[in-house]
Amino acid sequence: MTAHRQSSPPPSEPPSLRVMLFAGTDHPLWPEVVRLRQRVFGEEQGISEESRPDPDDAHSIHALATIETPDSSPQAVGTGRLTVRPAGQQEALIAWVATLPEARRHGVGGAVMRALLAEADAAGTPRVALAAQRHAESFYLELGFTPVGVPYTVRGIPHRWMTRQRPEPLDI
Repeated sequence: MTAHRQSSPPPSEPPSLRVMLFAGTDHPLWPEVVRLRQRVFGEEQGISEESRPDPDDAHSIHALATIETPDSSPQAVGTGRLTVRPAGQQEALIAWVATLPEARRHGVGGAVMRALLAEADAAGTPRVALAAQRHAESFYLELGFTPVGVPYTVRGIPHRWMTRQRPEPLDI
């Protein structure tokens, strides 16, 4: 993967929406990821303290979604992380998927997820897992995920593990 890649939005998303992918925590966009996580998971949901680093961040791929503001400056509005496991392990993990409240229902989360799933598929990962908040299960179902196991609670918020098998290539 290159150090920084940008994807174009599909036709259903606003043309000002962009998703950038980068690896690790030494990229100039990393502080925006931390800020988004703190706002959504810390301030809004009260389930995370960003003062504790996540050890997977340094060796993961991060997605940062931005939109152009009226003054033409990009504003970070969504993020997510893909951790591709070492060779021999059959699963990649998506975590920390977050969209600012004011940007929800505008295709941001879907764009972040499609970028991360495309990266997992390109890496040849046969299965992707995530811990979905139960209120977001239908969102992940639409992206091809299936619930597995029993629901559980993290700091008062119901969750459930979900997995997605890599799609088979089309024979054309």
